[in-house]
Amino acid sequence: MLPRPALSEDHRIRSLPQGESVPLSVSLILRVDPRNAFQARRQLHSCMAPAPRIDVVADPNGHGQTTFIIKLAYRDVDALMHYVMTHLPTAEFGALGTRLATGAAR
Repeated sequence: MLPRPALSEDHRIRSLPQGESVPLSVSLILRVDPRNAFQARRQLHSCMAPAPRIDVVADPNGHGQTTFIIKLAYRDVDALMHYVMTHLPTAEFGALGTRLATGAAR
């Protein structure tokens, strides 16, 4: 398992000035060799608790790679990226998208 940052997501939301926003969840694009896609997906699911949601898009642009869309909490992005760079060095990172929430707690 990967270590969690010290601050909780709820603490970050409460500490923001009124009207500011923080990304609660993000989606990260990751491209892997299709021959290693199954094993890479298993590794990504097992490296974090709770497991991130991983949608698989099979070679949408004809580049010969399988594309994963990984949805996870904002606070887990650094840990996941570190894991990928350490354990899946041939994977390629794509865009990082966010879903924002206002500074007020939900």
